[in-house]
Amino acid sequence: NDTRLETWECFSAGIARTRQIQSYKQFKKDHIAKVERHFKIEWRFL
Repeated sequence: NDTRLETWECFSAGIARTRQIQSYKQFKKDHIAKVERHFKIEWRFL
């Protein structure tokens, strides 16, 4: 029986999903920071 292989596949899929979520959160954080910086510059010129 290849239950070990199935377990490993589930495990690596879970890790991949977690990494995806983490990088998405980081991307969102960077994006929000960029937008905030942009608006600060805009406000300065207004």
